[in-house]
Amino acid sequence: MLTGCTAVGALAGYQAFDKARLDAQRGSNEQALAQLAAPLAEHANLLRARDRQRDEAARAKRLAEPLTYLRDLLDALSFEPGGGVLLQQLRQREHETELVATSRAHLDSAQWLKRLSAIHGVTGAEMSESHHASPKANSVAGSAGAIEFGARLHWEGATKNPATKAALAASPKASVDHTGGLK
Repeated sequence: MLTGCTAVGALAGYQAFDKARLDAQRGSNEQALAQLAAPLAEHANLLRARDRQRDEAARAKRLAEPLTYLRDLLDALSFEPGGGVLLQQLRQREHETELVATSRAHLDSAQWLKRLSAIHGVTGAEMSESHHASPKANSVAGSAGAIEFGARLHWEGATKNPATKAALAASPKASVDHTGGLK
């Protein structure tokens, strides 16, 4: 029995010594982790900032696309000889541009629209309506019997994100209108 009590006492002493050693090791580990807490928090903040910056850059690029299309169109129109076509109105949306113009003949308007469809980024061009211009438009166009027509240019990425497209279309800043006499 004395041997058993001695063995139990030795075991209890070893467990107490091991517990003290583990407590000291845990304290040391906690101190090391406490020292790493600030750099880990900074690392997490930097990762969040990087992700936010990527998201903002992607959003800026997505929002700038329509302006890039408009700039390309205006560049093309500034060098466009016109060919008897007078631009009356231009409306730019996210991936679509609506044009209203007058021309002397259907052939002039078709050729003008064909030249516009060759602009980089245009995926499709269509004439939406055509009718004889009002007397006021005839005097502006410079010929009796002028034809007023509507056209639509479709830009790359028109079907990228329908949810974004619907949200931007509902926005009051979704389109830019310009009415005037551009040639």
